Amino acid sequence: MGDDRGEVDLMAAQLAVLNASGHQPKPWDPVSPQQHTYIGIYLIIVGVLGTFDNALVVAMFLKFRLLLTPSNLLLLNLCITDLGICVLGGFPFSGVSSLAGKWLYGDFGCQYYAFMGFLMGIANLTTLLMIALDRYLVTCRQDLRGKLTYRRYCQMIVFIWTWSLFWSVCPLLGWASYGYEPSVTTCTIDWQQNDAGYKWYIMLVCVLVYLVPLILMCSCYYQAARFLHQARDSGESIYAYDWATEKNVTKMGVVLVLTFLLCWSSYAVVCLWTVFRHPYTVPLILTLLPPLLAKLSPVLNPIIYFYSHPRLRKGMMATLTCCFRDPPPELLELPETKSMTESK
Repeated sequence: MGDDRGEVDLMAAQLAVLNASGHQPKPWDPVSPQQHTYIGIYLIIVGVLGTFDNALVVAMFLKFRLLLTPSNLLLLNLCITDLGICVLGGFPFSGVSSLAGKWLYGDFGCQYYAFMGFLMGIANLTTLLMIALDRYLVTCRQDLRGKLTYRRYCQMIVFIWTWSLFWSVCPLLGWASYGYEPSVTTCTIDWQQNDAGYKWYIMLVCVLVYLVPLILMCSCYYQAARFLHQARDSGESIYAYDWATEKNVTKMGVVLVLTFLLCWSSYAVVCLWTVFRHPYTVPLILTLLPPLLAKLSPVLNPIIYFYSHPRLRKGMMATLTCCFRDPPPELLELPETKSMTESK
């Protein structure tokens, strides 16, 4: 009995020496009440702005049905995912909890919030990929003119949500898990429990949901801009949307890729970090950045399309000022430039 007690004391002493020597990372210091307040105010501001921006775009498509071309179904879907990030898995939960300094909605609420955030986030990323693919197809593949119908785009949207639902449900079924973030005011994939199941899951998600879409987006926008540049030099006529000039495609592609990197890279960095190192080695500031930057995406997406697409810009302005002036006639008539989704 005395020998057992001596072994326990020895193990405790060795553990204390190991911790003191810095080999065992220490947990993060608690987030201060002042920091919680700043984070809560930020989340509420970007949540309200994102909700307003995307609700305006949805209202525009409802008001001016001619703008809802097959291709623009993807933009509508992007707005729906943005609204989901803002409302269903956003500031009503995380913003209020941050102001309170603790999670207010219990374990079930944590699972719901993390699931909705993951579902809407993956759907958002996949929709951005499909929009890039659409830009490539309507610009570079004139042989597909007349084949990109509403049905094709609805199939894309079904794929987006099926793909997103699969990866979001997995943690609920035991492959990885959802849990509290270190701030204890938001929830996401539980990267603090980096067991073998988590490592396989997160590596697949990072490659298939983040890295592959990023590479394909860059390729699609590059090919579209290159095609338009060559067509301009050769004097060929191209069938494309009214936004499809070399300058617009290049500018929009660069901005969208940079926004993609800004808003989603921090989650990828943190999750991959914990695959190869102890979770407590992640700097505290890096643990706070992912939810803050991800919630910025719904604010930036409508602004990007507002400035890059003249026809949508007119529609958004007309929707915003509908009580004060009549809409431009071109929003009530078929566009002059035919898209590749229209038949010859």
